[in-house]
Amino acid sequence: MMRGNQASENTGSISKKILLVSGITVFFLLLFLGLFTRAMTRELNRDEGQFIAAGALLARHGYLPYQDYPYFHLPNLALVFAALFTKCNHLLLAGRCFNVACGWLALVLVFCLTANAFRKVGSLRWIIAGLAAIALFANRLFRFTSGRAWNHDLPVLASLAALAALLLSDRERWRRFWLGLAGFLLGAAIGARLSFAPLVAPFAFFIVYQRATRNQRLRDLALFLATLFIALGPTWILWARAPTQFVFDNFVYNGKLNRIYQSSIGTHGVWLSRRLLFPFELLKFPQNAILILAFIYLAVWLPARGGWKILLADRRLRLITFSLPFLLLGALAPSPSYKQYYYALVPFLLLGVVFGLARAWHTIDRHRARVVAGLLTVVSVINLIIDLPSVRDFISPQRWTPLRVHEIGRNLCALTNGEILTLVPIFPLEGNAPIYKEFATGPFAWRVAPFVPEQFQPTVGIVDAAHLETYLTAVPPAAILTGGETSVLEQPLNDYARKHRYRLRRVSDLYLWVR
Repeated sequence: MMRGNQASENTGSISKKILLVSGITVFFLLLFLGLFTRAMTRELNRDEGQFIAAGALLARHGYLPYQDYPYFHLPNLALVFAALFTKCNHLLLAGRCFNVACGWLALVLVFCLTANAFRKVGSLRWIIAGLAAIALFANRLFRFTSGRAWNHDLPVLASLAALAALLLSDRERWRRFWLGLAGFLLGAAIGARLSFAPLVAPFAFFIVYQRATRNQRLRDLALFLATLFIALGPTWILWARAPTQFVFDNFVYNGKLNRIYQSSIGTHGVWLSRRLLFPFELLKFPQNAILILAFIYLAVWLPARGGWKILLADRRLRLITFSLPFLLLGALAPSPSYKQYYYALVPFLLLGVVFGLARAWHTIDRHRARVVAGLLTVVSVINLIIDLPSVRDFISPQRWTPLRVHEIGRNLCALTNGEILTLVPIFPLEGNAPIYKEFATGPFAWRVAPFVPEQFQPTVGIVDAAHLETYLTAVPPAAILTGGETSVLEQPLNDYARKHRYRLRRVSDLYLWVR
């Protein structure tokens, strides 16, 4: 009889595990479907073109960023896209799918970290972990940023994974492996987006501020920095191949030059005071405000009531709390500010809430903590409901933006044969047509060109409107594509087309001047 009861219990335990695994699998399949739906149905963003163009030029012609054309970011995403584009001619589709995968893995990572933080509460931890993943999935900044073909999802995922690896390095088993992996992942994040470089400081402080001998801490820090340096290998190589262009693209353009251009068109967002005030504009979204207040209450105020030593005693909260100001610094650095720059703050804030909630769960503050968590959950569910209308477009693939962009690209190539001059390079590249590599950034290099000294323009691969005629003399374009950017920026292209008697044709919402 006892054997029978034991067998029955084992069968019940196996059934529960199968049911749990099945439920988690379905849950993440639904989240993936939601991310994919957003990515396929949202409009094209002008920032996506430069990353698509960099990957396509490298995959098809072997052109390298900085050395052969302007590229105003660190190179990791261009290298990833180039690898994808060797296998897929649907460029925007491939780029967005890659970032959907990155966003989805970030959700999985938040789920796992939350489940681990609540491992002492039994099966309830899976529900709490699922709610944490939903809170990130429904966040307005996550919804806007994740899934586009730009350099945000990859570094956010890599930095979150580096955070997880650093927390795992507290264990004696595989300790050096986790430390090395944390450095490598953070290097991968920085190599995709320079604004993640400030995270080196809090991560290094976390390693140094630990219970170990001085020599041990120095060895750990050296291992972390060495693997970080190795992960930045592509950046060092491209820097060495074209040092002048690299410095111009990543520091001069993103610093003084871009501020001069923005000031010339009356954009006040480049002013430091405006950039410092910009994060407060994001608080108009209720979930962001609640997330920040929940973090302050659960991760800072409640632990600090017992003294700062208690706050600093929790290594997870200490790492998150010290990381947030440096993430904010990286978000504030570009000018002007855009809301996608603050995307990385969301998962870090959420994890701070999770770790603070886990700490308060078994104390006298449990009830208050649950109220805050419940409020955050309610707001997240409301945001999920707002997202439902996008499902309507998902069931109509002809409306998917990546497929429409690819179809327009094919139609363009059917009307011309040769290089296409344009400030929206993604369309001809989708049709496998060649573009002028100096225009790979779309409008970004073109709009600052008048502020670059004439004698320096050929060095950094930039052409301005005053010298467009001379530049095109040797190899005139087979066609000129306009209608995808502002009329002020495209006016010199239209003037050139009219002067040289190009014939105008309409392709979707674009204008193709054919020689």
